[in-house]
Amino acid sequence: MTYLKSIFNKKSIFWMVCAIIIWIVLLVELLVSLKNGNDEFTYSFASYEEHSDIPLDVSIVISKSWDDTEEGYHLIGAQYDGTVINKTGKEVRDWRLTITLPSDDCLIDSSWNGTYELNGRSLTVVPDEYVYIIEKDNLRSFGFILKSEKECASFKYEISGRHITYKEEYAIYWILILTTVVYAVTFIVYAVMQIKLEMRRRNDDEIIRQTMMSFVNSIDARDEYTKGHSVRVAEYSSMLAKELGFTEEEVRKIGYIALLHDCGKIIVSDTLLKKTGKLTAEERSQIQQHTVIGGKMLEDFTSLKGAREGALYHHEYFNGEGYPQGLKGEEIPLPARIICVADSFDAMNSDRCYRNHLGRERIINELIRNKCVQFDPVIADCMLKLIESGKISILE
Repeated sequence: MTYLKSIFNKKSIFWMVCAIIIWIVLLVELLVSLKNGNDEFTYSFASYEEHSDIPLDVSIVISKSWDDTEEGYHLIGAQYDGTVINKTGKEVRDWRLTITLPSDDCLIDSSWNGTYELNGRSLTVVPDEYVYIIEKDNLRSFGFILKSEKECASFKYEISGRHITYKEEYAIYWILILTTVVYAVTFIVYAVMQIKLEMRRRNDDEIIRQTMMSFVNSIDARDEYTKGHSVRVAEYSSMLAKELGFTEEEVRKIGYIALLHDCGKIIVSDTLLKKTGKLTAEERSQIQQHTVIGGKMLEDFTSLKGAREGALYHHEYFNGEGYPQGLKGEEIPLPARIICVADSFDAMNSDRCYRNHLGRERIINELIRNKCVQFDPVIADCMLKLIESGKISILE
């Protein structure tokens, strides 16, 4: 799932949508071109007229003739051989030819390459299936034997049918194919690069996490009562950030910032950390300096934006009565406000050298009571919601 998210990010989705739109436009253009290219046609002309500009040239010639007498009538029989030449530059299908004969006393004796229907002077030729297609720059032949009082020297023609243009004949078709191939190759290369980057990021992330954990554990391990404190605060902070609607990357960063929030305690003596009695004003001041020291330690840690602020300001109060600078409300950076709630909750939910953990009712009351005092009310409400839903448990 993480790999898919790295591939299908906002930027890649934008370019994919653009590519799909271009592809659809090209496809629609191709379909429109095919529709327009496969239009029906009808051409009308006479054999005695100049018709060199007619895309479908029809000609009929008499190949032989003879005298024929039937029932006392003197008739002339003749074989008429016709051709249809396709000069349209496209394939022609379903063509049909109507021939207007000079007189209405003609009789069809026989025919070939089609079905012939004579109705008065109108002779309709419907080609057989094997000749109903005329490839471009090609021809089809037809013919019939006609008996009439005299040879027919001229005809009028009306030919109809459909122009057919195949998609391969359009440049836009090859552009569409090329675009699809280029897009597919580009996407595959991009996906492979993103997966490699994500694998590298994960590896770097794991190195950073292990380095941080080693450092944090060395601090927390100095006091058995605070062992695991930083890890738990990081977990609670991540959950709060997610509840606040942060992105997955932002949640991850908040977790790291929270993990380092107590790094300044490295300068606090074990005696102070483990003291069970009440702290003097000087001792309290020394412990409070861990926020300033932590901020100094993380001052140059620019690869994790907000790490310095998390360490420096996580003990600031929402009402301005915290330390070290007495910041108030939204003057306190958001990561520090999140850590403040997570840190306080873990302190209340853990056994310390000076007291046992607080109960569920008291912790909830403290969270409610300190809204707008110590805690950002929105973040405190998120913590209460997480507790209520059972996502964060309280020790009994």
